[in-house]
Amino acid sequence: MPSTTFTPVLLLLLLLLLPPKPTSSFHVTPNNPRTCTFARPSPSSLFSSASDETAQATLTIKGEAGGYFRARAHSEASKFRSLTGSLTFTPESHKIVVEGSKKKIEGFIRWCRKGEGMGGLYDGGQVDVEWSDFEGIWDDFYVQDSE
Repeated sequence: MPSTTFTPVLLLLLLLLLPPKPTSSFHVTPNNPRTCTFARPSPSSLFSSASDETAQATLTIKGEAGGYFRARAHSEASKFRSLTGSLTFTPESHKIVVEGSKKKIEGFIRWCRKGEGMGGLYDGGQVDVEWSDFEGIWDDFYVQDSE
């Protein structure tokens, strides 16, 4: 009776016959264009790219803004745009410091400037912006009272 153990030669032949794994992020099998595989991008490529620079912006919003504006600004900055920083408020103004991708910060600034058109988030008021270099001192977005 022949033995059923694999020899190293059979294992080598088996490895040579298996199709190779795709090395690119998107791979179409030449014989069947309907079959494709997609490899997930690395986590580091999701957060940075060569053309995406980081920055810090300080926004001063003058005018009345309530707790609803603070809650929406927190959600917009941290959850929707993945920015870090802080929002400090006084009865007269709000100071928002955000850090992250410059494109995301510019989008956040546009969101803040919508003002009254967003369901009365704040009354009139103006948004002043001051840009500076990225410092990386926050790990999240915080809302705090001025003291």
